[in-house]
Amino acid sequence: MQLPIAPRLYRDDGRSARVAFLLALLVLCGLLTVPASAAAAPACGVLAPGAAPEAARAVANTCEQVGTPYSWGGGHGPTPGPTYGLCDPANGAPNDCHVIGFDCSGLVRYGYYLGVGADILDKGNTSSQYNSPAVKQRLTDPSQFLPGDLLYYSKNGAPSGIHHVAMYLGGGYIVEAANSGTLVGVASLSSHNDFLGATRLYLPLADDGGSVNHRLRRADGTWTVFGDLGMPSATRVAAAADPSGNTHALAITGGQISHRIRNTDGTWTAWGLVANPGTATAVTAATDSGGNLQLAAVIDGQVQHRIRNANGIWTPWGAVGAAGGTFTAVAGAIDNTATVFHLTAVFNGQIYHRIRNTDGTWTPWALAGNPGTAIALGATIDPDRNLHLITAY
Repeated sequence: MQLPIAPRLYRDDGRSARVAFLLALLVLCGLLTVPASAAAAPACGVLAPGAAPEAARAVANTCEQVGTPYSWGGGHGPTPGPTYGLCDPANGAPNDCHVIGFDCSGLVRYGYYLGVGADILDKGNTSSQYNSPAVKQRLTDPSQFLPGDLLYYSKNGAPSGIHHVAMYLGGGYIVEAANSGTLVGVASLSSHNDFLGATRLYLPLADDGGSVNHRLRRADGTWTVFGDLGMPSATRVAAAADPSGNTHALAITGGQISHRIRNTDGTWTAWGLVANPGTATAVTAATDSGGNLQLAAVIDGQVQHRIRNANGIWTPWGAVGAAGGTFTAVAGAIDNTATVFHLTAVFNGQIYHRIRNTDGTWTPWALAGNPGTAIALGATIDPDRNLHLITAY
């Protein structure tokens, strides 16, 4: 938590207006000069490239809180989000138990919760967040900061003195809940002089990605050797075989989905962009008995769907997600008896399921009732039409 500065109280008995008028008059007459102000802070958002999609979404969701009041202890309820704070006159927050909002650590907790669909920072203070097991990398050089990095400030130059955290936007700016009496807003990186270090919770795609490879397990149980498919730095892959024996391969690289086909003679078509309308972070695919490829993906935190018909023509993307939260994983499977597409997805840590009927309509999302926070999914349908769901918590 930030140790807030007690707001100064001003008395206004009419003299302030007269003083302002006299000052304005002196400026107009050239008897008083006003120094040039610093450049205005930019609008809150991702202000530099290179961040992991999860971090970029955390920035976007944190920026949606701009204008929310600071509240000492706010945002530390059982579920992330703005809450009443604590009244603590000794720390400059005499009225914050009557204010709904965030303190600094409550704000970044909520931003990442919305960005990744799980409470990865829990409800602890700045010190516990700094030491969180979710931290993947620690940095001190500002030239290496990426949007979504969490910047910590210490009153004694050591972790024991941490008192404030802000989220980096890029371009030398942060978004923060600064202190009691203020609103969540954008500030310059240079507005603090007690920086300790930064943490990164999600590594950039280029750091996490790897080359796409393929191998075949034959019906007799023997395996072919792995073959490089020529798609470096991929972060997610999916595959589906159609009735003719062709295999569709999909890969996400740099947030974009690419597709290629392995023909029955072992040759491959070239990679082609699927042209997703945003940053993709998860993908699933399944083919029906007619050879149509059903594709679903998490794009900018929401589920989108499209079909590659057997003739090679793609339908447009269509949103099948829900506002007010973030999808983080998807898995799909085709029931070829009824020719319907079962879609499962992780939304705010919970698994949901819906079906796309043959006429293109969708059933409503239904909670699958998982007993914990889900992070990964897999799905398939057996010959008896039972949907098997595999998940990791």
